Amino acid sequence: MKIGFLYGQSVSRATSGGSVHGFQLSRRLHELGNDLCSFYVGEDFDPLVRHYRGRQIFSFLRDLGCIYLRVEWAGGPERFSPIKLLSIRKIPVVWELNGTSIELLYSGRTASTVRNVNLRLRKLAPFADAAIAVSQEIADYAASTLGLKNVHVVPNGSDPLLFRPSESRMANGRGPLSVAWVGTTAAGWHDIDSMLQCARILAQKMSPVVIHIFGDPTHLPKGLPSNVIARGVVPYAQLGSELGKLDAGIHIFRADLRGQVEGSPLKIFDYMASGLAVITQPEGQRRDIIHRWTAGIPTTGTPEDLARAISILESNRQWCHELGQNGRNAVVSFYNWDRAARQTNALLRSLTTDPRDK
Repeated sequence: MKIGFLYGQSVSRATSGGSVHGFQLSRRLHELGNDLCSFYVGEDFDPLVRHYRGRQIFSFLRDLGCIYLRVEWAGGPERFSPIKLLSIRKIPVVWELNGTSIELLYSGRTASTVRNVNLRLRKLAPFADAAIAVSQEIADYAASTLGLKNVHVVPNGSDPLLFRPSESRMANGRGPLSVAWVGTTAAGWHDIDSMLQCARILAQKMSPVVIHIFGDPTHLPKGLPSNVIARGVVPYAQLGSELGKLDAGIHIFRADLRGQVEGSPLKIFDYMASGLAVITQPEGQRRDIIHRWTAGIPTTGTPEDLARAISILESNRQWCHELGQNGRNAVVSFYNWDRAARQTNALLRSLTTDPRDK
């Protein structure tokens, strides 16, 4: 099937979370026998995506079985949803949602901006024949706030071949507990302040713990705690080998009166694939990871409780290892990009009206 793959982010290389999703999904959809096409927006040098120019719009539409669009709050590929009206055939349009608009409040935007974004998307929603949400909470937002119909939950995942435990980790002796934090320090919804305060608490107690921060250090405060190492930006292709040497991974969303951020953070699944015990708030999709898959330890996210959770793992290394192995098993069996692509492919093929794709 030919898929109009208008993603709005780089899919030829993996850098940010959005580009990782597009990079992994595009390659697996191609492996499943699909041809990917883009129109006007996006890169024109990815060998997996045929790029049509603006004047080729009717050729673009004639060739397609469906159109797949990633939703962006600032106005992304979803703006092209009405393009289906230019085709004689009813080309199905599918949206991909990776969060809720509440996260804009954590990027310095106002409640008025959030309302306007929701209103804009509600106006475009009738052009979408289906939507994919990466968690149930995001699916609920898509249906109730945006008025989208036919919403499907397709959770994110990791690549268990790229992210895997290091064989030398268990042989290195006890040593300090090595904890990862991966992400952009500029994102307001990441509660990096609580994580750094937690590190200070652990340092004061002389706990044998070292926290490794992977990401752009530009927005980190000066004078990091002595038990925190800023590793900088590590390329996606190399991140797995670095995480695989560690013991646990932190992910906490900032929660305050602005509202609860909902998402499906890719770093959690990469932690799991790497055999790291996950430390996170047991809310939404992350509740399943903690309780159903027994892949980590819960925390409220306060500095004191985060320090408590890390100390428990430090004092029981075997249990920490077992949680990490549980997470690894969960990725191999379910939370992987192959499964996500198969679910996506099945939905797209169920919607197409083109007899060539049946």
